[in-house]
Amino acid sequence: MKKSYVVYTTLITFLLVGCTQEKVPTFNIKDNYAQNLQYTKVKKVIIDNKVSEIIAITYLNSVDNKKWNDGFQNILISIYNDKLEINKNLLNITMNNNKLTSYKKVEKSNKIYENIAIKNRWSEYYILSYIDIKDAILSFKYNYNETQYIDINFKRF
Repeated sequence: MKKSYVVYTTLITFLLVGCTQEKVPTFNIKDNYAQNLQYTKVKKVIIDNKVSEIIAITYLNSVDNKKWNDGFQNILISIYNDKLEINKNLLNITMNNNKLTSYKKVEKSNKIYENIAIKNRWSEYYILSYIDIKDAILSFKYNYNETQYIDINFKRF
């Protein structure tokens, strides 16, 4: 009995020691990329059971408050569609029924482009700015056509 007790204790000790790690593994990613990923939402436009467009919106005010606290609510947006063409409705996106104040295309040479969380080589990226409002939820509405739209909501930072 004493012999079996020693054998079981030894086996359990080896098992526990063998399963421990000196260092916890972590992802090797930049802080900006992780922040962008955390505040990015992706939606799909589905027509006739087929994905017609993929929309990715990153809420920039939450990503970097110091940089984007400019009196506006700012988003980074990309839209990929199955026709590989620029969507004419891109600039008609509203925030809480407020129209776009300004926009700027993000070129691949721009530093912001490096930190885009979800990239699609066929998409073009834009920074859209809206007048700052005091609502707790920011609802971005993208009108795909006259009958279909997509809402993407963020908690206000």
